[in-house]
Amino acid sequence: MSFWEKLKEDLQLGMREGWDAIKSGAETVKDKAGELTEEGKKKYKVYTLKRELKDQMAELGARIYTLALAKPDLLNDAAAMFVMDKIKKLEEEIKTLEKA
Repeated sequence: MSFWEKLKEDLQLGMREGWDAIKSGAETVKDKAGELTEEGKKKYKVYTLKRELKDQMAELGARIYTLALAKPDLLNDAAAMFVMDKIKKLEEEIKTLEKA
């Protein structure tokens, strides 16, 4: 299992644990959304779409990162390599803390 898959699994576990509270809050928001003006509904929809976009970009980034680990010459961009180095350091720190 790759680090990303394990991280995703750990995050999903945390999400499931907090899902009931979030679901309850989402129902409240949904109920309140019906009371909002059209502008409020539009802003809520934009927020929801931006959150989904952020999630999809993170998924894409994780996939590219996994591919770049397998083929280091895949990325020839200094900024991308800088971010990859940061990610590797974070991975190492997480692994160290999980072992402790």
